[in-house]
Amino acid sequence: MQLFLESTRGFVEAASQLAWHPSDGFLPVIQRAILRRQFDSLQVVVELVEEERGYAAPPLLRPSCEELIWIKYLTKIEAFDAEALVRCLASREMTESLKAQDDYGGPARHQGVGAPRPP
Repeated sequence: MQLFLESTRGFVEAASQLAWHPSDGFLPVIQRAILRRQFDSLQVVVELVEEERGYAAPPLLRPSCEELIWIKYLTKIEAFDAEALVRCLASREMTESLKAQDDYGGPARHQGVGAPRPP
């Protein structure tokens, strides 16, 4: 497995560098993020096994499997549809996150966040 990691490291490092423009959409960012996280997770699993602490690796498996399922699906549908799906999911997750923040701290607590501070 270490040989696989070493032989793919250069590709992953190069693919991790992305000159992104908003007009490119979010799909290239998502694809590269998944590639990077998959590689890093595999590297950590290998290191844990080599240190005889493989029992600590299972928590990395579920997100890796979920990402694999998602990326396989996104590559099977039209790029336009994949981009639309990624945007919809990102919007929903952002809305849920902001709602959770409002539920916890209340909307008044977030008023003015990001606004310039008075001198």
